[in-house]
Amino acid sequence: MAPIATDSQAELATRLAFVAAGFGVACWAPVVPYAKARCQVDDGTIALILLLQAVGSILAMPLAANLSARFGSKPIVLSGSLGLATVLPPLSKAASPILLGAALFVFGASLGSLDVAMNLHAVTLSALQKSH
Repeated sequence: MAPIATDSQAELATRLAFVAAGFGVACWAPVVPYAKARCQVDDGTIALILLLQAVGSILAMPLAANLSARFGSKPIVLSGSLGLATVLPPLSKAASPILLGAALFVFGASLGSLDVAMNLHAVTLSALQKSH
């Protein structure tokens, strides 16, 4: 049986989840011009490829909400964070539009899952603290 986290541990975990999400986006955003050049695509094509990040995120969010409700936010936060950490290197090295699009889809799904789970955890933690 896993030990129960204290309020301060739960607050720290929530803050770290927000840092992980922000760090993931901060790592990817400056690489966009290099990815565009590496894939040798024009502005319109890179814009369409970038939409795959949003598609991955939108598709993952309802699933993450359902899984968080069923299993708790911790496994979803961990898997979303692991997904971000795992996909950032291939995302930064993708040399074809298809590979870049696939990596962006996974990046978006990981980020969307992490966003939903960490916000659910923050709301739950806030509600628990107000009830004490």
